[in-house]
Order: sequence, then C-alpha cells, then structure tokens
Amino acid sequence: MQPLIRELEECVVDGWPAAETVELDGWLLRATSGFTHRGNSVATVAPALAGRQPASSDVDQQVALALRLARVEAWYAGHGLPPMFQIGPASLPTELDQTLAARGYQRTGEALLAVATAEELIEATQHKHGFEVSVSSSASPAWLELGTQAGRLGTYPAAYQGVLRRLGSRCRFVLARDAKGTPVASCLIVSAEDRLAVHSMVTLPSARRRGAARAMVQALARAARGEATRELFLLVETDNEPARALYTKSGFRELYTYHYRVLASAGDAHAAV
Repeated sequence: MQPLIRELEECVVDGWPAAETVELDGWLLRATSGFTHRGNSVATVAPALAGRQPASSDVDQQVALALRLARVEAWYAGHGLPPMFQIGPASLPTELDQTLAARGYQRTGEALLAVATAEELIEATQHKHGFEVSVSSSASPAWLELGTQAGRLGTYPAAYQGVLRRLGSRCRFVLARDAKGTPVASCLIVSAEDRLAVHSMVTLPSARRRGAARAMVQALARAARGEATRELFLLVETDNEPARALYTKSGFRELYTYHYRVLASAGDAHAAV
C-alpha cells in the first residue's frame, strides 16, 4: 500500500502546481495567493535529497529537523503566509506530525483521497439522465461563468485562473447542461502522470440530486478510457458527507486520509483540498 500512496501523493503535488515553489531537503515549499491549503503548504512526501548524509544520532536528527522547520517558517513569513504542512501516510520524516504538534502547530483541513478505474466509474453511473455533458480541452465562457457563480473561481478568480494557466494543456473542462440547454454543473479534470485528477466539481443548487454530477462522472470516465488512463482520483474534505456519498455511489473507493498542520488559525480560511 505504501508505494501506491507515495505514487498518488506525488500525483497530487504534480497535479496542482503552486505559483511559487522551493525545494528544501526533499520537501516542496508551495505558495499561492489565497485559495487552498494545498497551494500554500509544504509537501512532505519526498525523503531527504539523495546524497545527503543522515544525522548520526537521534539528537542530531532532532536538531536537523528543527533547523529545517525554522527555515520553512522563515520562508512563509517572507511570503506573508502562516507556515503549513500537508501530512499523510507517506510524509517524511515519520515523526513530523508529532514534532509539529509539539511545536504548536494545529491540526486542520482533514481530507481524503479516493480512486477508481474508468471502467468502475462507467459501471457505477449507468443510469438515465436528462443532461448533455461535454468534455473540452478549453474553458468555454459557460464553464467559466458557472465556476464564477457557484465554485471557487468566483471566490479566488485570479488564483484559480493562475492554476489553470500553469496546468495548460493538461486540463479538461467538463460541463453539464439540462434539457433546456442551461449549464448546471461543471468540473475540472487534470492529467497527472498516467492518472486523471478530478477537481472543482460544482452543481447549481437548483439542479442538485437530479443526477448531473453522476452524468459528469460517466462522461469524464469515458474520456479517461479513451486516453487509456490508468485510474482517476479525487480529493474531498472528510466532513463533506454528501460529496463522499456521491463519489462512493459513483464508483470511487476511499483510500487514505491526510491533514494539515498550521502554525496560525489563518490557515483555516483556505479550502482543505
């Protein structure tokens, strides 16, 4: 399980590029104006850089970790952001979460990763619906307008559009229209290695519980199958029970959870995923 989790965690980092990144002994420091925990935290999946000599004793290791943490805190202070770490099953060093807690970092933003193959999603979403779903390589005005109305695009338009620019041709834009041709739901899918990440799924309140989201899942799964994608994954906050129920019903399997450690309560303003 651990190698698979490490692979997926690397895809998560790769599939949501921050505006600014700096590598520090294998960690990746990320900063993006506003918006998400992921774009403003330290990715802790990678081990220490190859070729570095490990500390010779437990005390030396603790000192080395303390120095790294101090450098992280100084870097985020220079960006006007609270220092924050993304912590999951593959985070290194293994004592990092405990060390951060002892240092005063608060736990926040618990989320989970779920996976499925395209065939699993297609099988689970075989149902009749009255929606027309398109999957495009460019963001249409209708897709952007829906994101402005009901999604994160409206809350952090500059930051979100910056992510889209950095992703470039890796994006696919999914849009569902009802029987009248009105856009009612959308999501973003992003290629990450040989997987596809599902992001930013949103449905207008007037169209919820009518099958629009599942119709989009089926359409994006068929697109993934056409691209011979290994599997798809998504991230969702653990306390978002309606979304979790929808994704499970649509064929996704919850695989593992992760959380963040932040040194200031200001970090809670960002979205966990």
